Parts: sequence; C-alpha cells; structure tokens
Amino acid sequence: MKYPEFACCKIKYKDIVQTSSDYCKPVQKIKSIIRVDDEEMGFFEIGYIETCPDEFEGPFLFEERLLLDSFTDRLGRIIERRQTAEFMKTENEYSELIIKATRLGKWRRNFKKDEFSFDDNACQHFGFTKHTLNAEDFWSHIHPDDIDRIHFEEREAREKIIRSPLTSDYRIIHQYGGVRWVRVNFQIEFVETKNGLMPNLAVGTSQDITNQKKAEEELGKKNR
Repeated sequence: MKYPEFACCKIKYKDIVQTSSDYCKPVQKIKSIIRVDDEEMGFFEIGYIETCPDEFEGPFLFEERLLLDSFTDRLGRIIERRQTAEFMKTENEYSELIIKATRLGKWRRNFKKDEFSFDDNACQHFGFTKHTLNAEDFWSHIHPDDIDRIHFEEREAREKIIRSPLTSDYRIIHQYGGVRWVRVNFQIEFVETKNGLMPNLAVGTSQDITNQKKAEEELGKKNR
C-alpha cells in the first residue's frame, strides 16, 4: 500500500471477524464483498487511520482495488470448493451407512484386466471365498439357464454404449450349497480408444433376493 504506516484491515466471514493487531476505525477505507455461491457471506476491508491524498478511489490506487477484489473472489471460490468437498465426504459416509444397513454388496469389473472384485457382502451374496475372480471363474458360477441372457444383456449394453444405470436378476450356483438369486445394479464407464468407445469399468451393488423370488414363486402357485 502507498501509506502502510497508516493502514489497517478487517475481514469478516459469517460471524467471524478478524482484524490487524493495530486496528482502529479507519477514516478512509475500501471494502470488497466475499461471495460464496453468489451469496454475500462477508467482506474484506482495508483502511487508513489518517487522511491521505486522493488517488483512484479515495487515497487507494487502482491496483489496490484490483488486488482486493481478486483476493475476495479467490477466497470465495476456495470456500465453495471446501464446502463441496465436505458435502461429498458427508454424502459418501451416508452412502456407506445405507450399504451397511441394507447389506448391499459392492463389486467392480475391470474390463481391461477381465476380472471382477467384490467386498465382503458381495462375496456372501455370490458365495465366493475370494474377493477377486477372473471373468472365466465368475461366469462359471452363473446358472446355465441364465448365462445366455446375461451375455446378451452385456453385449447390448456395450454395443449401444448404455451409460445409464442397469439392473439384472440371475441365479448363482452357490459355493456354500444350492442356488441363490442375486440382483445387481450397475453402471458401465466407457473410454475413448483408437477403436472407438470401449467399456473400461463397471461398478455396482449386489443383493440376495432369494427369499423374494421364493415368495413370488409361492404366490404364483396359489394364483394358478
């Protein structure tokens, strides 16, 4: 500043106020608003405690006005990003609670490596003792009456570049004995390659719906 010996400053954000150690009520000042998501949340004020000669805006230089506005604009954007990060963290924690409460499993397919990975809940649903399987091992556990339909659904999603969420119900030959029904909800991520758009990852959830299918079957028998 041109007259630093007379300068003081104050910054206010919501109910928080900070001032320079030698702050006194200025006789001349400039102020810039701190905006977060277009809402006025505070200000940054610079002042002189003694009257100084006029320049661009009172005693303040044009460059000082630009610097002050640039600072509050940058500060507002930093706060926005931090709030967004905190919101996303909260949303992710909330999603994890939902998954735990509903006992949903989480799984992922890496198309490049041609392998599937599963969390503990998904391993229970599918009856797997390993958390990672290659595609051949995975398909060998699909019920033979469902395998052609599953391959058709996958081929259609890949050829039509379906990016929206998908759902599929099918039977698994369970390693722990018997046959179980699972419902998978998933979404495919595509990436650009020299051969066009290709599937990169599929991520989704799993749910054991064996009891639901049995109830539907019993209801169907009663209604015949």
